[in-house]
Amino acid sequence: MAEILFNALPAQRKDFGISRYCYELGKELVKQSRNVRVAIGGEFRDEFPADSLFYFNRVTALKKLFISQLILPLRFKRFSLMHSGDLDAPMIGSIPIIVTLHDLTFYRHPDKFGLPQRLYRKYVGLRSLITRAEMIICVSEFTKNDAIDALNLPPEKLAVIHSGVRCYPAEDGIVPPEKPYILFVGTIEPKKNILRLLEAFDILKKRGLPHRLILAGSKGYDFGRIAVQLKELELKDVVFTGFVEAKVLNVLYKNADLLVLPSLHEGFGFTPLEAMTHQVPVVVSNVTAIPEICGSAAYYIDPYDVESIAEGMYKVLTDAQLRRDLIQKGVERAKLFTWAKTAEKTLELYKQISRF
Repeated sequence: MAEILFNALPAQRKDFGISRYCYELGKELVKQSRNVRVAIGGEFRDEFPADSLFYFNRVTALKKLFISQLILPLRFKRFSLMHSGDLDAPMIGSIPIIVTLHDLTFYRHPDKFGLPQRLYRKYVGLRSLITRAEMIICVSEFTKNDAIDALNLPPEKLAVIHSGVRCYPAEDGIVPPEKPYILFVGTIEPKKNILRLLEAFDILKKRGLPHRLILAGSKGYDFGRIAVQLKELELKDVVFTGFVEAKVLNVLYKNADLLVLPSLHEGFGFTPLEAMTHQVPVVVSNVTAIPEICGSAAYYIDPYDVESIAEGMYKVLTDAQLRRDLIQKGVERAKLFTWAKTAEKTLELYKQISRF
């Protein structure tokens, strides 16, 4: 029987987005099929069945590149298909490849990334995507259309499979932060539009709202600009938590008055859906894939307009009926996105290519 190798090496404990995709999809794939094996960092080895796993200890960025480009294609030739969960498909080898394309933020907003990341994604990631991939999984219709427009990829080579969302209950015994607060979840970096979010929050404070702004996530590229902005605005009620584990993050979600995502570019958007599972209303950007994912269950703002961001947050915080409507719609919207469904559709694609 043919076997499939899923490269989930981008999965890391202290990361969101692509990391979560690789971990969650990997777990669901091996649950649904005995023919899928997962390559992942050793920190996750106890969370997968032993016979489904190839693990590598201490996976640094450089080591991940070495494993993905050399070890996997040269030492794992017995597989009939290899699926890369990010833009790290091997440039060498003859095994058919599937690549998941999450977004083209680095292509559309290169100034929001450091030079090493830009160079790797452009000269390794995109080259392997264009030259090696039999099929490309896009996590949204937006990402598919963006890839066709930016990279001139043939539509028949692109399959849209939405990512999932998992609702973890908030654990007892964890003391929630002091209320009330607005929550942002994600890496703290300019591409998430944190600079304008801080300006918008400053407007809310001047309008007399008592809320704090909690920014939950690791410090990312060019965090220094954000620190300077914070100092210039003299904001006192902004809290940086650093990366938080899932059990703590769920407490943050559960007790927030709203979740805000003013991002400039998203290929999917996990955090609004996660907030919806905890019955928290969301205020999100009206650009890229976010409207596709959130549907009518979110309040939309213009991420390039500070006044729009501030007004959106203010309305959701002060309009009780609007809050109730968004919460009710959000709970139903989040139910549409499950990892079981993502894995099922991914396995169907495997079968089309490998006939396993």
